[in-house]
Amino acid sequence: MKYLFLIVAFLQIGLTAKADDYAYMVFQNADGSETYLEASGLKIVYSDGRLIATQSSSPTTIELSDLSYMAFTNELPSGISSVKTGTNLVKAGNGCVIIEAQDNSQVRIYSVGGVLVAEGEAIAGNKNTFGQNLKPGLYIVSVGINSTKIVVR
Repeated sequence: MKYLFLIVAFLQIGLTAKADDYAYMVFQNADGSETYLEASGLKIVYSDGRLIATQSSSPTTIELSDLSYMAFTNELPSGISSVKTGTNLVKAGNGCVIIEAQDNSQVRIYSVGGVLVAEGEAIAGNKNTFGQNLKPGLYIVSVGINSTKIVVR
């Protein structure tokens, strides 16, 4: 465990000099799920076997034993800002998902790890907002019987 901690600490110290050149930092867990945080103003602390990344006083905690990869990047997983699922338009907002539904539809938003993070009903003809406090990252949005992936920034 100490060996893993030393490697992670060394990587952070070694990468700090180049951090200003990147927009995001990605953390990948052993299950393949990824979390993207803006690099600007990001503070990382290690405590009790956990990595705690704080962005704008909003902490993200990752168990060091689950962390398989972390790196700086300028790219998010997808440049797609909106997608049509069936007859519905799904867009990523600032920390939320916006759905313009043609019919009243059940909406569910899942993290890439399969955790339900928001749900509700989209009302036809309205701009419906879901998950107002979503962290930046990739989400699976289910609208009725259609599903799609979308990146929230």
